[in-house]
Amino acid sequence: MSNIGKVLRFLFLCGCVLAVACTPREQHTAETCVQDTLSVDTVQADTLLLFEQDEEEDFRRDSLYVEYFDDFLYSFGHDSLFRRRRVRFPFLHISSTGDSVEVSSRDWGGDFAFLQQDFYTVFYNTQSQIEETKALSNDTVVVERIDLDSLMLTSYRFIRKKGSWRLHQQQDFYVQGSQLADFLVFYRQFSTDSIFQQSSIAQPLHFCMEDPDDEMEVIEGTIDATQWFSFCSEVPLGIISNIRYGQTYDMPQRIVMQKCAQGSGFMEIFNFEKADGLWRLTSYEN
Repeated sequence: MSNIGKVLRFLFLCGCVLAVACTPREQHTAETCVQDTLSVDTVQADTLLLFEQDEEEDFRRDSLYVEYFDDFLYSFGHDSLFRRRRVRFPFLHISSTGDSVEVSSRDWGGDFAFLQQDFYTVFYNTQSQIEETKALSNDTVVVERIDLDSLMLTSYRFIRKKGSWRLHQQQDFYVQGSQLADFLVFYRQFSTDSIFQQSSIAQPLHFCMEDPDDEMEVIEGTIDATQWFSFCSEVPLGIISNIRYGQTYDMPQRIVMQKCAQGSGFMEIFNFEKADGLWRLTSYEN
């Protein structure tokens, strides 16, 4: 056999050996890739959660980052995954009997449907407090869930650290333990009893509203109590809220209720005053 023939035969044998040797390796690599893909799918949710947590940490390291509470509260009320990330565990829960227990993330749950309504309510002592609270830089805000039917109140204490808000404590108690107790007992009947509501309207009732023809102008005047139901469509009832940004209630004979629409700038303001032992709605704005 010539030298050229020997060389060609040698190269052919080498090629066969390489093909046989590589085939199992390629199969093994393919199987490994499938297993790796399944592993990634299995931990995808956990990986995403860790990534989001790390991303939040990056924001909190920025000293200029300060989370606006109203924006935070909207996400907290509507996004269950965000809500669970923003609870400081173990979570302190104080019952209406005064017993306290630390709740783990596994056992924690909460009814935050009241934050998903079309509106939320905030109580003040005076209208000037509405603007003043916007300027507050408090790092503690309490959100109250008020059940007017059972007169039970649940308060959620949020604390801001490193620019971000987290839920630290929940406490349940009867409305009688609130500074707003006297008013809330009155308002429960006001919101459900139309005859009582009309009898609790000041004569005459002062009103202030946006001019439908010019949003930069307002219309002011008075109406009779008999005109109230055609003037105001509905008052909040059932389960309502109160956000305590830092406002005080040093004047128990006066309450301002602000009703704010979710996701818009529309609001209504109800001014109540108590005189001679009776609460009355004295003015209304929208």
